[in-house]
Amino acid sequence: MEKITQCLIFPELFSKPIHVKFNERDSSSDGGALLLKAADQKLQLTSALAACLVDERQAAKVKHTIEDLLRQRIYGLASGYADANDAARLAHDPVFKLLLDREPLDGPELSSQPTLSRFENRIGPRENYRLGWAQAQAIINRHRRRRRRQAKCVTIDLDTTDDPTHGQQEFTFFHTHYDSYCYLTLLAFISFDDEPEQYLVTALLRPSKVTEKSPVVLGLLKVFSASEQLFHTGWFVESLATQTLVIFIIRTAGNPFRSRPSLALSVTTIAVVMAGIVIPSTSLGRILGFTPLPPAFFFFLAGATATYLLLVEIVKRKLMLRLLS
Repeated sequence: MEKITQCLIFPELFSKPIHVKFNERDSSSDGGALLLKAADQKLQLTSALAACLVDERQAAKVKHTIEDLLRQRIYGLASGYADANDAARLAHDPVFKLLLDREPLDGPELSSQPTLSRFENRIGPRENYRLGWAQAQAIINRHRRRRRRQAKCVTIDLDTTDDPTHGQQEFTFFHTHYDSYCYLTLLAFISFDDEPEQYLVTALLRPSKVTEKSPVVLGLLKVFSASEQLFHTGWFVESLATQTLVIFIIRTAGNPFRSRPSLALSVTTIAVVMAGIVIPSTSLGRILGFTPLPPAFFFFLAGATATYLLLVEIVKRKLMLRLLS
């Protein structure tokens, strides 16, 4: 609120006028934020986020630590203060001082808007990536403890939503579905077994024209403790298998199981696929930056390849029917 009414009069409710004044100096309407701090202390979320950032400022000139800046901004957003300009009138707020472990009356004031803006602008893509990963790990670890490491099925649900933009913001484009200039935020939720609740685990702010899916898959694999090297190895083997075996589908306009391929084609194709599976475990694979794949990956490889070939066969038949009709 930009203006708070200092006095209310109720002349018609009682025989004598009643004046209610809000003139207490050291008061705050954000007492509920103390519960947010209690939840944060239990999850150790802001502490984990602060550990992802390196403070490159001169130590002798630092008045507000990285953790204090993070907490002030996060608690402010959660309390409805979306603009960094709100820091000017929250600098002396007793509740916000308590949130940052300061004396509510005599404690030092909180950081100003310029300080918060400099802090936000110095964080680049790598820092944002580390922050997102730390947040996701904190959420996943909480549910791992809650379920005592027992879950038969973990469902990852990816949903996109628009984040409307105004003015000349970077990477904003017009999206025909949402009929506005916006960013296209990708939200990732997880759920366990038959639980109806879904838990937001990470969010990715993207331009509205983005279509590439591999960075999303890479990010999710990283969140769920799969290394980038493992992802690239699996991507290489899966791509080589599908793009090689698809030859058996597209080589004929009819049913591929009724048309026997030549011996040379069969031997060559199978040799290429087997080479792709073996290479990551060899010295050549290490030179190329690959890593040995876990046994569970090959169950995924079989399912993904079969699904891909089935979809290609369906599309091929529809295309042939259209061409022959």
